[in-house]
Amino acid sequence: MNARPMHEPKPSAHARPASIQGQHFQVVIVGAGINGIGVFRDLCLQGVQCLLIDKGDVGSGASSAPSRMIHGGLRYLENAEFSLVKESAQERNNLLLTAPHLVQPLHTVIPLSSRLGGLFGSVLRFFGANPPARSRGVLAVSLGLKLYDLMGRKNRSLPGHRVASISQADKALLSDDVRWTAHFYDAWINHPERLMHELIADGHRAQSRSVVCNHCELAEFTGNRLTLRDTVLDTDIGVTADVVVNATGAWLEQLSGLFGVPKGRLVGTKGSHLVMDHPALLAALKGRMVYFEANDGRVCIVYPFRGRVLAGSTDIPVVNPDKVQTDAAEIDYLLAVLQEVFPRFAFSREQIVYTFVGVRPLATIQSSNGVAGKPGKISRDHHVIVDGPDGARTLPVVNLVGGKWTTFRALAEEATDAVLPLVHKQRTVSTVGLPIPSVDLGFDGADIQSLRRLCRLTGVVRLSDLVLHRSLAAFLGHLDHAALETMAQAASEELGWGVDRTHAEVSRCRSILVNKHNMRQLAEAHEKDCV
Repeated sequence: MNARPMHEPKPSAHARPASIQGQHFQVVIVGAGINGIGVFRDLCLQGVQCLLIDKGDVGSGASSAPSRMIHGGLRYLENAEFSLVKESAQERNNLLLTAPHLVQPLHTVIPLSSRLGGLFGSVLRFFGANPPARSRGVLAVSLGLKLYDLMGRKNRSLPGHRVASISQADKALLSDDVRWTAHFYDAWINHPERLMHELIADGHRAQSRSVVCNHCELAEFTGNRLTLRDTVLDTDIGVTADVVVNATGAWLEQLSGLFGVPKGRLVGTKGSHLVMDHPALLAALKGRMVYFEANDGRVCIVYPFRGRVLAGSTDIPVVNPDKVQTDAAEIDYLLAVLQEVFPRFAFSREQIVYTFVGVRPLATIQSSNGVAGKPGKISRDHHVIVDGPDGARTLPVVNLVGGKWTTFRALAEEATDAVLPLVHKQRTVSTVGLPIPSVDLGFDGADIQSLRRLCRLTGVVRLSDLVLHRSLAAFLGHLDHAALETMAQAASEELGWGVDRTHAEVSRCRSILVNKHNMRQLAEAHEKDCV
């Protein structure tokens, strides 16, 4: 990993809604996921005063629950999504250059059992058919990887692919029918939440009048006035704007009426992942990701993540993103898939230290004309759609539809270029190749001082913000009752909570960890607390 200077942050961009009562902003961005944050940074770099809001915490939706891969999307080639793969691969290369403190290369292995398997099916998929799932063979994968390397050649710093007979070491890792392995490189991000806060800090450095409010939802939108609700205090305030950016991701359909924009632009599918304490598999992986196709045709991944093994994922349609969690059936499915691919290892629920799930916002349109996509083959591509003033709403709304983590910069650039004429501005700074500064916000520190620094500089409002979206302790299964109490103490001291508020925050956070993330080590204490 390249050494980078750690920058001291300027005063925080974060504020509570009451402090912005009656203010006017050139742009209000609704949705503080990676795409909304990307737009915030890009617009701030152009000198635009922005307000970024989210009804939950910053990055608390799908943006905090990705596979933690930064990749070009090898499997999208079968759907002939060449522009998406090319853009994704170039954005992967860009992040390796601009955020090397968080994004690093990832050696990836594809197990192969036949020479020609899946070739005919791949051709059919390429032309729009949907043949039965079948494992890809050497020839099909080799052709795909050659094309993948070609599309990602611009600013590429990664080695090219190779295909070889299976090594003796990998014979002990993979199933007996695997005879070859294909090797290529993508990338992974070791702390996506930290990168999101560094993007906010970078934007705020450029435009200090811009503000971020989490736990602040859009309640009403009339004329050029937006009524915002503080979801913790349950109070309303009003602001005005020139333009609104709808970056609500998987919630876009639910909020279409509030924004006064058409429905039918997006569907959501949830993807669940497991984080496992599995030393034997961790050692056998040797720092590599195994990328494979399960018997049902679902592409799955397994790779080492900071001393644990990360495995995923599922792909299940959902209607309400607020209600998603990793179901027992999904856990059973993922454990069965792991057993299928790694038959020499034992897998059980006891090895799971954490589960997480996010809802992918998948665009069902292929252009601004609203052409529907084919079911089951919905693209991970993105679109920016501008809806002009309509009815009671006198402001234009710039909608971000679809997208994925890797391409956030490109989507933010496209959205920013759509916003700038509406606020009578021109682009003065390009984000291509622009470094994302490493900022000393206190991430990865477990002491009281680091935790208080995180609370002060990154807009922590609830204990769950600190535990789930600033620290990796829960994610890696290192969070016990004592560590949770330490975090609560730090938040209480920094944010001025009383005894009752602190106790309520601990109980609420523990409930989330036990019920949504399957953290058994906290279950007993939570049950006692609920009695």
